[in-house]
Amino acid sequence: MASKRTPARPAESVPSGPIEALAKTRKVVFHAAPYGAWPSIAELGLLTAKELLGDDARLRAIRSDRIELELDAGHPISIRDQRHMARANIEAHLDGVDLAGWLSILNARLFFFARQKELTSFLGRYQATEGLDVVVFDTARLLAATPGRVEVATVPSTAPVAWDRCPCRSRATFEPLAQFSGDVSDIQEITVVGGVADVVPLVGRVVRYHPDRTTEVLVA
Repeated sequence: MASKRTPARPAESVPSGPIEALAKTRKVVFHAAPYGAWPSIAELGLLTAKELLGDDARLRAIRSDRIELELDAGHPISIRDQRHMARANIEAHLDGVDLAGWLSILNARLFFFARQKELTSFLGRYQATEGLDVVVFDTARLLAATPGRVEVATVPSTAPVAWDRCPCRSRATFEPLAQFSGDVSDIQEITVVGGVADVVPLVGRVVRYHPDRTTEVLVA
């Protein structure tokens, strides 16, 4: 009597490079926007601080307070403070770049959390005082929509350990994703140089975190 043969399982595809590997490892990534920002993001897309303020002198110093402005479309916009960089004494950590140069690098890009734990820490810092709109992006769609503009970091770019005076933040902190040779699970920050115009097709969920610590799902 012939024995039954167990059907072979199809071979699991191996990611061909860091872009595909990141999309497979991190199905979603998170952008923490200011409280109430989702309507403007849905209509206008995500804009960098540089795109919003141009050559405004306020971008050449660490922002100790939020910057509030209103766009021509009538949407109020809030650009978050950078007090955490002052607390971390960021200037003591820079290597090959001065503070103005480092701020220029940061202000020209959008930031996305690659891991839930860093987002949770960020929520703990801002939710009770300001609230947040957290936009959850489909990673594969975001990467496909921003070819050649994605750079990643395996360390927190704006919050090094304050008492560790290493020259450990530089232009090399951000590595083009296409050239990334490490383990994509170590990536903490995903950044996009420049803005993202058409956001809605890339988003799977939006949650508003109210200052009273309640949450509201805006997009599911």
